[in-house]
Amino acid sequence: MARPRRRTAAFRAVVAASCAVLVLSACANDDDDNEAVSTPAATASASATPEPTPSASEADVEALTTLTVEILTTDDLKRKCEELATSGFVLAVFGGQESCQEEDDDSDDDNDPTGAELSDVVVTGDSASAVVAIKGGSTDGAEGAWRFTKDATGWRLSEWSIDYLRSVLATGFGTNYQEGEGGPIDDPDVRSCFVAKLQSLDDQNFRTTMYTLIAGRDDADQYIGETLIACGYEEDGGSSGSGSETASPSGT
Repeated sequence: MARPRRRTAAFRAVVAASCAVLVLSACANDDDDNEAVSTPAATASASATPEPTPSASEADVEALTTLTVEILTTDDLKRKCEELATSGFVLAVFGGQESCQEEDDDSDDDNDPTGAELSDVVVTGDSASAVVAIKGGSTDGAEGAWRFTKDATGWRLSEWSIDYLRSVLATGFGTNYQEGEGGPIDDPDVRSCFVAKLQSLDDQNFRTTMYTLIAGRDDADQYIGETLIACGYEEDGGSSGSGSETASPSGT
């Protein structure tokens, strides 16, 4: 879920856009009327045969695509937080509905995605996954898996993959970054160091840190400041060179 409003200017790109690519495989156990005697060779051959992968119907692909595009492009925070995502997702990322629906005056619609393409869509019962590729905005080209859950009202976003979050960070502060807004992130060396420190975190700490920054929690600015200083940023606007220490999020 992308936030169209941003609490921290340095992270305007991060909030634009969720599970390495998730393939929810179903096991097919077909009984053979003429059951053969199992031999080591036969067992090895059988185990090497890939299990069939569930496919998604055209209607499911269309519904998941529509949901994904709306999540990325709508400015209706109430609908986004209450209807387009699961309560578990909102709790994990934002800590609750109030934070999810809190607007920020620091917004720039030019940096927001304009759409998305889905591939490798897999549906198993009330669960689904798809590889989402962002189109437009400052994270154009970011790609990774999203997980969805279906309830009585339809499909909802339930999780972002680590690969997706890392890709959003890499594109927003990589080739798509446009200098000129001022601040420490405009310095290429500081920006490169800052991104490298986040990317070096293990998956659990990376997810926690990204959610803290996306939600604009109280310790987000402190973490950003500490990491920038570790990267050589000085408050007078200069840079003393990239730091060598690996930053870790506050409280982890």
